[in-house]
Amino acid sequence: MNQKANIRISKKDIINRVASKANCETKEASRFTDAVINVLRDLFVNADPGTKIILRELGHFLIYQTNPRKSAHNPKAPHIKIQVPARRRVVFKPSKVIKDALHEPMSSEGAAREQKVIL
Repeated sequence: MNQKANIRISKKDIINRVASKANCETKEASRFTDAVINVLRDLFVNADPGTKIILRELGHFLIYQTNPRKSAHNPKAPHIKIQVPARRRVVFKPSKVIKDALHEPMSSEGAAREQKVIL
């Protein structure tokens, strides 16, 4: 597989894209972006296992609980067994729109075609 350099998209990049798409100032887009991030964070932290957070056209987040394990060990001290408590995990499953967009062939420039996604 031929991989190119990792591309990083920061929160600032997202704010600039939101400002451009919403035709608003970056300060206002920053408030919107922060609000969405805070709401999602609160939902993830306070959700019970089995909760599904659905964002149409984007996908869904599933919160589930792992089972506790008694057989874990420290690699530096393998004779000491550690009990790992149950914890919550978040899994993201993309929507059909995103899956289809990701399966499309990439253009000759190497950039995927921009999809119009409405949340």
